[in-house]
Amino acid sequence: MVASRDSSSLIVRVLKAVCFAWGALLLLPPALLAAAIALSIEAGYRLICYLRICTRHRGRVSIFDQPQWEYDPQFGFRYLPNIRTREYLFEQGRPNGYCMVYATNEYGNVNHTTRQDYERAQVKGLVFGDSFTAIPTGEVGGLTWPDLLQRKLADRWQTSVALHNFGRDGYSILQMVELAAEKVAEFKPDFVLIGFISGDLMRSRAWRFNFHDGRYHRVRVTNVPQPNPKKPEGADAFIICPQLTIEKFRQIATTADGDDGLLREIRAQCLFLQRQAHRHVNFLSTKNSFLWDQTFYGDPFIRFKPSDTVPTMELWDYAHDDRFVEGVRRLRASAPPIFAINLPQHHELKAGKPVRSLQQQSLYNSLERLLGVEIVSILGQYRGGAGQVDRHYRLEEVGHPSALGLEYYAQAVCDRFPDQPAKPLGLKKTAGFS
Repeated sequence: MVASRDSSSLIVRVLKAVCFAWGALLLLPPALLAAAIALSIEAGYRLICYLRICTRHRGRVSIFDQPQWEYDPQFGFRYLPNIRTREYLFEQGRPNGYCMVYATNEYGNVNHTTRQDYERAQVKGLVFGDSFTAIPTGEVGGLTWPDLLQRKLADRWQTSVALHNFGRDGYSILQMVELAAEKVAEFKPDFVLIGFISGDLMRSRAWRFNFHDGRYHRVRVTNVPQPNPKKPEGADAFIICPQLTIEKFRQIATTADGDDGLLREIRAQCLFLQRQAHRHVNFLSTKNSFLWDQTFYGDPFIRFKPSDTVPTMELWDYAHDDRFVEGVRRLRASAPPIFAINLPQHHELKAGKPVRSLQQQSLYNSLERLLGVEIVSILGQYRGGAGQVDRHYRLEEVGHPSALGLEYYAQAVCDRFPDQPAKPLGLKKTAGFS
């Protein structure tokens, strides 16, 4: 009874305070009243935004059972050799069913070519690219499009072919060319193939390293070399969780919220990464309105530069990057011919044409000029029809090519090679495809 009277008394006091506050507002001049209401709404919306970041899961998070990256001060990172890792995708704090298996060889490459295969092959090649080149078909022992291309070229030429796949997820054009310039001297290939997507053009160099703060193990990304990775700046890209197995992943995919301890821990880590990604947001800023930006731009945080897991740059011409120009010079001075292939993304295949911003097109033109070769597009070699485009990409994740898409890439690139492996090699100039 006493508690009930206390609660009733508290409610009455709160109601009196609210009435007093509104009464005071009504005594203000109209202009001040309007300003006070607007500020109250803005403050309330900022509080909602803050609470959403802290308590509500947004977007997708990749979780690996073990790290596959190793910090490299020169080339950003390298893949660890002879390991097999699994990537699990969580969306809105829940497993979305997506799982990918990565297996590296003795060189730390995601392909099946061994040292002996390469040494014995009659035709040798090196392939460079980003995740579209590095990611396999998904199952254990899955194939990348360079693996498929190797088989197709061997069948076409009726000889032994070996390709080393130096594709690295998140890589930029800058890093592909610089890594190629280094590896050509080591492996002495008959040709070099650079396969890139339009999104790679604006990427800056990126460095990755494993980071453990005593509570969570994660992989961090920065656009500058970190002399001391123990005190990093940058963005959290991935979570490392050794306890998450494929069996556990399938189990918690059907588990109700809060019913599994590992799921609760993973959800806490996902929220932690989300808060870290928004740590740059100044909720007390007086320079902008969060509500205005949400209304007119669809993003209340548009004025705050996020911590980017794939850093970009403001460069419009690769010729202004001295380190890149030196890498191109070294690559062109090597004996093998260079082939540059523009791999279409889902939205480009859907549109039936390349989709690039003005900056991307400017960088594309400068890349072609510096390499001294014509960049080849394989868009014109797609034969699936507009209704089949979705099947060529994994739309349940970020849109990487599916097994069907990897087959399309490999066949389209293979078709551009000559019928016989004459040296030096050259790509076919097929009308309408360039």
